[in-house]
Amino acid sequence: MDDLATQNKKKMTWSTLALMAFSTVWGFGNVVNGYMYFGGIKVVFSWVLMFALYFVPYALIVGELGSTFKDAGGGVSSWVNETMGAK
Repeated sequence: MDDLATQNKKKMTWSTLALMAFSTVWGFGNVVNGYMYFGGIKVVFSWVLMFALYFVPYALIVGELGSTFKDAGGGVSSWVNETMGAK
């Protein structure tokens, strides 16, 4: 039972992963800047557009690479190494 609890503590939840990806790729500063630049609530259209054109394809690409190279264990560096070689 303790082994299962230890494994669950080491796993990252989807919400944590989504927040890490969002804050790394786009950031909260862009949310505030867009809100001020576009004059308030009108910025929601650009947020939806960015989500549809960038974050959804990005998530699909990362999911595909992650499932293809699930045993590599190195993330992006191992994906590049497996697809293009060491150099």
